[in-house]
Amino acid sequence: MISLDGAAVAPPPELTASPHEQTFFKAAADAALGQAWLREPNGGTDTWWQTQRRRVARAVHLCGVAPNLAQTDRLALAEAWQVPAQVLTDAAQSIADAPGYRSRGKGVVTVLTEAGPDEPLEYLRRLLRAGHLAGLWGPAYFWDSGARALRRWAFPAAGTRPP
Repeated sequence: MISLDGAAVAPPPELTASPHEQTFFKAAADAALGQAWLREPNGGTDTWWQTQRRRVARAVHLCGVAPNLAQTDRLALAEAWQVPAQVLTDAAQSIADAPGYRSRGKGVVTVLTEAGPDEPLEYLRRLLRAGHLAGLWGPAYFWDSGARALRRWAFPAAGTRPP
């Protein structure tokens, strides 16, 4: 990156090394760095601009940073990701103020960074719950080998408290 006076500037550390390099979120991590994928596919590639745009759009919705998202939905997604709701609200406002793929990517990376690295099963629970709340997929199920039955993965509902 180059500053206005022509000096080289290193990107912020949270944007330099993506733990999502081999995941669906790579499109958003690249967008946050201003790395647009190829505008025209050169043979068989999965790093094409249209693919990046689609994945970033879906990630924005999944992470709860879409500017047009209802506040109640944003709060539920903040709870699913276990991050402060203000993080999602601020990221959504940044996207509304400067719409574009970079701001959308930064919004997604902000939520994922705030959620932090976690034990894989806990991360999976967060991801599955957020995707279900965002309407991207149905409820999650798991196989209970002891009972030899498929069971619904129980998620706490937004606004509920224990008995």
